[in-house]
Amino acid sequence: MASDTIQLDESLLIGKGLHRFCYQHPENPALCIKVSLDNSARSLKEINRELRFYRFLEGRTDTANLDTILPRYHGSVETSEGTGHMFGLVLDADGKVSKPLSYYLRNEAAVEKYGDRIRSAYQQFKLKASLGNLITMALKPYNILFQIKGQGQYELVIVDSLGMANLIPGAYLSRYLAKTKIQRHLAKFERILGERFDFFIAPDTRHDTSDEELAQPS
Repeated sequence: MASDTIQLDESLLIGKGLHRFCYQHPENPALCIKVSLDNSARSLKEINRELRFYRFLEGRTDTANLDTILPRYHGSVETSEGTGHMFGLVLDADGKVSKPLSYYLRNEAAVEKYGDRIRSAYQQFKLKASLGNLITMALKPYNILFQIKGQGQYELVIVDSLGMANLIPGAYLSRYLAKTKIQRHLAKFERILGERFDFFIAPDTRHDTSDEELAQPS
């Protein structure tokens, strides 16, 4: 095994998705390394989709709005578990890895403590995602981290499901399509949080009325 191969073990494991392991970089705790679970076609497709998105960002000059809501890509590296890809690791002010939004929404005490801060962070996330035309497969509460930055600052950061699966992804070619798509994802995300967690993250979702309800006679 080459001497420059990075050694990964269970003590560095941060999380496990459907297709990838995520480890903290043993030499740089500000980075994480994502490694394929099994090098299956589906796993490699997910990795390639994400890398394609980051390559797309490299060719743009208007990505400033996305800088704080998604990790930066730091290139590939060989590890003891195979080829890995390095990303900025989202950390809280205390140095611990930031937890998924779903962690807070499942905890009544956490919602009581951080609910308004989560809503405020979401308004910033929504604005930045819309202005930056964020391209994602979906917005899910377990793929978005709630970062406690300290000094009263909080951020929502998306860490997975980036890019598009389409062979010819229209959102890469058209800013209008990209904006339309992210706005649709944001609206669905708001509905999901209300339905699954009884948490209304945007001011207008609490009072949202479906077409069926409007059709009911008084």
